[in-house]
Amino acid sequence: YPNPSIDWNFHFESDIPVDEFQIFDMQWQELVYQKTSNKKEFQIQLTNASKGMYLMRIVSGDGTGTIKLIVQ
Repeated sequence: YPNPSIDWNFHFESDIPVDEFQIFDMQWQELVYQKTSNKKEFQIQLTNASKGMYLMRIVSGDGTGTIKLIVQ
């Protein structure tokens, strides 16, 4: 949260530990890759990103998921 964001600051919380995440633009070009050391909560701060929709790929011991991030 917040999603959508107006300044590219997202706070992420999960019920399960996250091993790593990636953020992609809508053409699946990777913008961010980060290992999170099995954290359940972390901050995502990006600068110089354009307004629009992005995809966040999350990898945990339970599998992989993708969520949308929106920057206004």
